[in-house]
Amino acid sequence: MHGQAMIGDFTDEYPGIECYAGEAKGGDKFFLYNAQGERLSDKNLWGLSPRAVWWDADDQKEIYHQGNIIEYDGSEVMKIEGKLLIVADSKKICLMQNHLYRMSVADATMGYYNSPQVGFK
Repeated sequence: MHGQAMIGDFTDEYPGIECYAGEAKGGDKFFLYNAQGERLSDKNLWGLSPRAVWWDADDQKEIYHQGNIIEYDGSEVMKIEGKLLIVADSKKICLMQNHLYRMSVADATMGYYNSPQVGFK
């Protein structure tokens, strides 16, 4: 397995989070599972280094891959160029007040980068 996978709630089609990973060093196997353990895909959807990000103010995460923000279905949200303001309809607490998120950020400062998660939906 590649040393890093991506997890996040990318679609409301399946309850809970999804997990994506792939084989490194010439491997050609990729894995996308839902929270119930059902395999959703074995295709190379986003390579070996996608990142789960909150981007467009909804509850689902988007995927950062090769300078683009894309949705789970593959549609491009945008290329990252310049700046953008998206006003959210809902407000959440400051993410750094969430223990799980704060610990993920602390890990990243030590060189163990994985996309931070939160302890709430």
